[in-house]
Amino acid sequence: MHATRSEHGGATSTLVAALLPAIVVLTGLVVDGTAQARAQQRVNGIAQGAVRAGGDSLAGARVGSGHTHGDPVVTARAFLAQQDVEGSVSLDDGSLQVEVTETVPTVFLGLIGIDTLPVRGEASVELIIR
Repeated sequence: MHATRSEHGGATSTLVAALLPAIVVLTGLVVDGTAQARAQQRVNGIAQGAVRAGGDSLAGARVGSGHTHGDPVVTARAFLAQQDVEGSVSLDDGSLQVEVTETVPTVFLGLIGIDTLPVRGEASVELIIR
């Protein structure tokens, strides 16, 4: 007995319906994962820029007249504010540390209830104050 054309079509429709969630998830991982990776590079760059600005505030203040040093924490926080990102800045034992956090909205993963993906970037620099 041979299957009719409509029986093959039904099997194909069932297979497609069964695979569709997996295809959406895989597409979501690729598309939304790529967006998350780009955002990760961005926040790492912002964190690096903030520690660089903080370190430069010490060098610039030394060269300027009348100041012994600038405040790297204030400068790094101002840099984060200019970039319009959330983050924290700390100075512990001569190490300036910056952490930047963001969330990336998803496109495809929202279909399965994942609306955002977290992103965190960090950078630090050892400050030498003379």
